[in-house]
Amino acid sequence: MQRILKIVLGLFGALLLLLLVAAIGVTLFIDPNDYRDTIASKVEAQTGRTLAIEGDIKLSLFPWLGLELGAMELGNAEGFADQPFARIGAAEARVKLLPLLKLQTEIDTVLLRGLVLNLQRRADGVSNWDDLAKGGEAPAVEVDQPQGEAGGETLQQLLAALAIGGIALEEANIEWRDELLKQRFALNNLNFRAGEIRIAAPIPLQLATEFVSIAPELSGSLQLAAEVTADPLAQRYAASGMTLRTALSGAALPGGKLEAEIGGNATVDLAAQTLSVAPLNLAIPGLELKVTMQGQQLLEQLRFSGELASSEFVPRQLLQGLGIELPEMADPAALGKARLVSRFSGGLDEVALSGLSLQLDESTLSGDASLRNFAAPVIRYTLLLDTIDVDRYLPPPSEAPAAPVPATPATAGAVAATELPLELLRALNIDGTLRLGKVKAMNLRSDTIVTTLKAEKGRFRLHPLTANLYQGSYSGNVAFDVSGKVAQLSMDERLGGVESGPLLKDFMGKEYVTGTAELQAKLNASGIEPQAIRSSLNGNGSFSFVKGAVKGFNLGQLIRNAEALYNKQPPPKEAEKATDFSELRGSFTVKNGLVTTGDLSARSPLFQVAGSGTVNLVSERLDLRLDTTIVSDLRDAAGERGGELRGEKIPVTIGGSFSEPKFGVDLASVLEAKARAEIDKKRAEIEADLERRKRAAELEAQKRLEDEKKKLEQQMQDKLKKMLKF
Repeated sequence: MQRILKIVLGLFGALLLLLLVAAIGVTLFIDPNDYRDTIASKVEAQTGRTLAIEGDIKLSLFPWLGLELGAMELGNAEGFADQPFARIGAAEARVKLLPLLKLQTEIDTVLLRGLVLNLQRRADGVSNWDDLAKGGEAPAVEVDQPQGEAGGETLQQLLAALAIGGIALEEANIEWRDELLKQRFALNNLNFRAGEIRIAAPIPLQLATEFVSIAPELSGSLQLAAEVTADPLAQRYAASGMTLRTALSGAALPGGKLEAEIGGNATVDLAAQTLSVAPLNLAIPGLELKVTMQGQQLLEQLRFSGELASSEFVPRQLLQGLGIELPEMADPAALGKARLVSRFSGGLDEVALSGLSLQLDESTLSGDASLRNFAAPVIRYTLLLDTIDVDRYLPPPSEAPAAPVPATPATAGAVAATELPLELLRALNIDGTLRLGKVKAMNLRSDTIVTTLKAEKGRFRLHPLTANLYQGSYSGNVAFDVSGKVAQLSMDERLGGVESGPLLKDFMGKEYVTGTAELQAKLNASGIEPQAIRSSLNGNGSFSFVKGAVKGFNLGQLIRNAEALYNKQPPPKEAEKATDFSELRGSFTVKNGLVTTGDLSARSPLFQVAGSGTVNLVSERLDLRLDTTIVSDLRDAAGERGGELRGEKIPVTIGGSFSEPKFGVDLASVLEAKARAEIDKKRAEIEADLERRKRAAELEAQKRLEDEKKKLEQQMQDKLKKMLKF
């Protein structure tokens, strides 16, 4: 093998010497400018394009064998814009003469100045370099590489003998126009310089350019510096001290601008198919992120793993630095600090996070998550959020009171964004569980929340969905289906043992109803917008409250006021606006947003109530009737009234709107009916007395008649005895 190599190298040396002699002869006796037309015609014959050589062609011999070209221009392909495909202002390439005699190659800096390159692709997919690529195709040739230690050393020696002083590209402009994708991209004032190039030795690189893009709209500048080491024989490549700085602006960026700096070290071993990045530092104003990564199977099925960690940063300042205007928040100190730490792994179409720890203000999100199949995302997660006060991040409360909204996790989710990315939602495949410790949202407090989300083909389900709140519990089974033309929402929810007073006070600012509450509801609706959901809401449910009160509504006071008004008496003293009850319960049905109840009932030491009516969720109107039976003395605040109405059934109406309910008491009809009853009673008593007296008179007359009859009979008997007496 060594002998064959010596023969090959000897032949190569002889050939190189012959070429040197020929080159010297050409340099001494031939002017290359005499052949410019010939060169241009050959290029046109081979490519069909015109080559215009505007500047002089210069050859040099000693100590450098060199070539210098002036301005040149290559025409565009047929069917493309009337502008040159490429143009150069000047080019230089030189190789040192004497080292060539020792089979050593020393190339001076290769310079290309003023390059203008116009790359285009038509709407039919044809590009303006396809003809050049076809013309340049060459048959593949298999080469047997030297085997064994001697051959390897010789190839290493040949590569080690190659030295290039550098490569320089100055004042270049490259443009790419794509009519197929409606894109345009341009690199302007591109300057690139590589220092001395030797195999397996660090090569300093510098690059600077400005760029502009249309679709997406983006422009900016870029600067790169690094030391690159390449060892093709060992198939090892490395970049150290890399620094990439960029300043971007455009509508495609959040806030319209971005400044970033990336630095680090990387090593690639193609023989072992491994990659190492340790570390990579990303810095933008307000945030520093450090990444370490290892990769395997680079040429087969890429796998990577590593860690990332951010410094503690201020999200508010970061977003403002990116030009993102934040909405006003209830807590001006919100988004005051954050930090991210996680391990990661994945491949070309998947990524997984493990040991995730995201700290935001006083909250920490931890756990694992994964995403695969980016085109149709498959998401899996198990996450824990220890505590969060959502209200800190919401707008400050408005002075005008908002209309009440049912406070359950499902209905809270129903009032989300009115425009959803339906195609993305239909592509998602999700199976994950989120556990929350203490949560405050919409001023409601809950803890030990567990929510498992499953989604596939546009069908989402939250189950189990549980929470502890206000000494009670919540459980739900919520489904959201966007697989069809119209989104469908269904809810099966239960509240048990919940103290309604504190809940309503926190949520609505007032204890409208107190007592221990039980609630169950099965509801369904169509659409996405809240108004559409309310108007299509259907289902049924039931509720009960034990040992509580209805606040802001004193049923006894309403009745006493009505009684005083009817009797033209001054109103009684005001009492607390509350109606106590030992039990309040009922069931309801919902049809297209109209809630109907027919069995509303309440019991208290003073009243028994049976009610019915409707609540319109669409128009927010009330239409209820409460038939109230008084079972005890109805005294006012001063105890001045007795039990005149005990046992009476008094109708009470509730109308108006959610925000301004109106109460009415139909006491007049009750009192009139009572008066009529009294009159009827008196009339009946008089009639009965008359009838009694009449009957008594008749009996008295009958008795007298009988007495007279008996007296006459006795007299007749006495007379008869005298007549018969002898």
